[in-house]
Amino acid sequence: MCTIVVLHRVNPDYPVIIAANRDEYYARPTASPHLISQTPHIVAGLDGQKGGTWMGANSAGIFVGLTNQRTFKTADKALRSRGEVTREALNHTEVGRIDEALAALDPRQYNPFNLLYGDAERLRVAYFHEGMTRPEIADVPQGVHVLPNDRLDSERFSKVQRARDLIQPHARAPWFELQGHLQAMLADRFLPPIQSIPPAPRGSMMPQRLIHRLEALCIKTPLYGTRSCAIAALAPGRVARYLATEGPPDEAELKDLSALLTPPGHEAR
Repeated sequence: MCTIVVLHRVNPDYPVIIAANRDEYYARPTASPHLISQTPHIVAGLDGQKGGTWMGANSAGIFVGLTNQRTFKTADKALRSRGEVTREALNHTEVGRIDEALAALDPRQYNPFNLLYGDAERLRVAYFHEGMTRPEIADVPQGVHVLPNDRLDSERFSKVQRARDLIQPHARAPWFELQGHLQAMLADRFLPPIQSIPPAPRGSMMPQRLIHRLEALCIKTPLYGTRSCAIAALAPGRVARYLATEGPPDEAELKDLSALLTPPGHEAR
């Protein structure tokens, strides 16, 4: 399902900083983030079932990340892969081209999802939700924002405010200090009181105790949980930093994949 936290024009080092957890069933086959394309260079993990990706970045300075929209029912396996949308978006080197590609899609062909995408100049979120015949695309305002399994900064998820509370005091810290705070936020397993969680709608496939467990930023259940994280910093025309883990952020070390996305002569600084 994933959670994406964005620092947009907040930090003095980079105009866009993104920290994200990937939540998935442990049994679903996955390839860790690596170079999946040369034209442009694209770094992303790959889903072993459908071949798409949940998030990634390219050498033109584009980041794309997906979160599913919670619907309380089983996903329709006959519909198109949401991860394919993320992978196709990463093939574009201009945000405007992604806008055009998304606008041409029909949300009814996919299970509901949200897509955060952009570069250091323009950052946007697209909603592909039930009942829509065309996606809704909006600019991401300046500030600290969280994209859960709902709209940006949704009040339906307590983890949204939890993430803000954890990172807001450090949002302007220098990059090498901020990086540790971002990973600590992503590794947070705090759960609010179960009584504070709104009840599931009638007919929900998800019991209340599971909904409660999913309120952690770093999720752990017997079958499903946070499997990896990624942290990115976007500078004009490039991805200055791209880090990822091959396991939960409270257990695995961040690996620096920035060099795979850095054009010659633009080494990270």
